Amino acid sequence: MKVSVIIPCYNAAAFVNRAVASVAAQDYADIELICVNDGSQDETLAVLQALCDTYKSAFPFAVIDQRNSGASTARNHGLEHANGTYIQFLDSDDWLLPGKISTQVRLGEESGLPDFIVGGFARVKESGEIFHERMYSSSDQNRIWSLLLNTNLGNTVSNLFLAASVRKAGGWNVTLRSSQEYDLMFRLLKSGGTVVFDSTVQTYILERESGSISKSNAGKNALRYLDLRLRIREYLVELKDIKGIATANESIFDAIRSVYRYDRKEALRLFSVHLTETFQPPLRNGNGKVYRSMFRLLGFSATERLYSLVKGKA
Repeated sequence: MKVSVIIPCYNAAAFVNRAVASVAAQDYADIELICVNDGSQDETLAVLQALCDTYKSAFPFAVIDQRNSGASTARNHGLEHANGTYIQFLDSDDWLLPGKISTQVRLGEESGLPDFIVGGFARVKESGEIFHERMYSSSDQNRIWSLLLNTNLGNTVSNLFLAASVRKAGGWNVTLRSSQEYDLMFRLLKSGGTVVFDSTVQTYILERESGSISKSNAGKNALRYLDLRLRIREYLVELKDIKGIATANESIFDAIRSVYRYDRKEALRLFSVHLTETFQPPLRNGNGKVYRSMFRLLGFSATERLYSLVKGKA
């Protein structure tokens, strides 16, 4: 069973070597690698061509050059050229442990080729220090919608995707600037997609210390996050999944609280439109007992305003 590894690359000359080397180090033989240069302004294309010369005798290695169009377009471009049964999407600054692909292919074969396999991962600082690990177990099979709603269903690089299913779902949504992999997984699940869980940590994700997202972009990301949760809730309403709807409402509330940090007026409008007067926030994500008590007495607007004042003085 061939696996296609697709790496979108933008200004990745300084670090893509490690990602490619981690592909070459896989203990699974039937691999092809497709690197898509997304209009980089540094030496990425030359680096990729040199890497291709180094590794092309070990496994099929293609370098595609496109005008800068974003990672999702690059992934779709790579998907057009992929021959694998499964797709391993890999970002250019992340890397795989040697058993990543073999472990998940085996799980896929044992489970009848699920639409995607959710894998564990570690988040790593630029210093090399691991500061967060996420592992899964077979019991997670019983709460897939909750994991999806709470951005806890693996991620782009830790998961393995069935190529035919990704194509059938329409590939990556190139209009989105955030939440792209969760949008893809939602569409896969909505069409009846099946999932299995890999209990091992096989992927390292680099958390960059430099560069910060602008307030404007952060606000737009929060709105996109909310929009996806609203679409998921709409589908769960169609399924008449009462427990799932309740979980969706909690996730929607958390998203609206995120919007409040950037646009108070819009957050208040969204709360009034999308949540009922009987809604009560869950005990999580900063919604402690004090917050819940204030919420019951004062409502969303006054509680958030008071919390903002307290945080501002802290």
